Amino acid sequence: MKTLTRFNTLRTRLTLWYVALLAVTVLGFCLYLQFELELSLANQVDASLQVAASQLLVDVDDSVDPPMLRPMSESAVNQLMQSRFAMRLVNESGEVVAEVGVFPQGVTVTPNASGFETVNVEGTTWRIFSQRVETETQRFDAWLHMAQSLNLVYDTRRSVFNIILIGVPIVLIVAGLGGTFMATRALRPVDAITRTVQAINATDMTQRIPLPESADEIGRLTATLNSMLDRLQSGFEKERRFTADASHELRTPLTAIKGQIGVTLSRERSPAEYETTLHQIQLETDRLIRLANDLLFLTRLDGAPVYAVPEHIDLSDLLGAAVDQICVIAAEKRITVTTDTPDSLPMMGFTDHLIRLFLNLLDNAVKYTPVGGSIRVSALVTSSTEVQIVIHDSGKGIPAEHLPHVFERFYRAEADRKYSGGAGLGLAIAHQIVLEHSGRIHVESAVDSGTRMVVCLPLAFPDSK
Repeated sequence: MKTLTRFNTLRTRLTLWYVALLAVTVLGFCLYLQFELELSLANQVDASLQVAASQLLVDVDDSVDPPMLRPMSESAVNQLMQSRFAMRLVNESGEVVAEVGVFPQGVTVTPNASGFETVNVEGTTWRIFSQRVETETQRFDAWLHMAQSLNLVYDTRRSVFNIILIGVPIVLIVAGLGGTFMATRALRPVDAITRTVQAINATDMTQRIPLPESADEIGRLTATLNSMLDRLQSGFEKERRFTADASHELRTPLTAIKGQIGVTLSRERSPAEYETTLHQIQLETDRLIRLANDLLFLTRLDGAPVYAVPEHIDLSDLLGAAVDQICVIAAEKRITVTTDTPDSLPMMGFTDHLIRLFLNLLDNAVKYTPVGGSIRVSALVTSSTEVQIVIHDSGKGIPAEHLPHVFERFYRAEADRKYSGGAGLGLAIAHQIVLEHSGRIHVESAVDSGTRMVVCLPLAFPDSK
């Protein structure tokens, strides 16, 4: 199993592919080289035979009939023999009238036409060139035959083949070792990435992969992985804070309920005291239920994509309904709520979620607006594809250092914890609902200058047709 795993690595596969491609290339080149070498040697043999025949025709004595070969010098004969040539002159009767060297037997004495042929005599292959004897004065029926053994050509081919047979494996072995070295060196950063990622876990996400000096594919991969690790670490930290804050928010009412029950049971109480304790327990229970519902709603928004079909809604009517509900609470603090919206704002969306969005924003505005203050709700179509809703209150405003965090879950300024009495999930839910509709939300505020919540929603739902 370990052997199979070792051969299944990227380094091994790259090396094998490299060696296989090199083997095909080298073998193809060697076969082509051998073919061209054989063809070149064969052409050289043919050219040598033709040249030798042309030179010997000059020594033919055409003053007699049939023609005879003039006597050749000993040096000329030796040179002809050293060149591995054999020659013979055949008259019109088929008799050999002159011969130099050992001419192969079995060759046609009087061929039909001048040209080349290849014959095998007693295991030796010969290349034969036949030429009709022609002089400047006349043409005879005599033939001049030139022969040369092809053993040299075959020996050369065999030597080249042996060199290929020995050299190619050596080249492939060297290439395999070099390929392994290069693959190991190229994949070394990947091994470093693997070790670093394996060392990262949920309890320690501070480690990062060292960036290589070169901005190549490995460098881009490293930067991408580090960016992903940053996002994961941020997500884990948010999840830890969320879990800690949720535990704290759940523990507070549970502790209050347990304390009230313990105090009440410590001695005899009057019916009125029991009733007061039950009312307090009911309030804490309602708080727990609201918190549980908010957490469940956030979990659903964070989960899988919404598969419900968006509805055709009139945003103007929806805002009017939300304002009517909040006016009851606002009247208790003598807060004036005014609206400035078009008569009709048709769009696509989820009615229940949008009502919750604007109720959360309006409820938040009422909480932080002092007695006798004012809240203004306006809507305006800013383009052919987007509508902008602004909720502007005359409250005390939000300090600048808290503005980047207002949409975080359970986030509340310390000074407002006792004042608001909430769990710090309202704006987080509003933010998630806006994102669900592919919109944008931001806050504009300053101390003692009120707060503006600006929501931008698309008129057509992104998935609608």
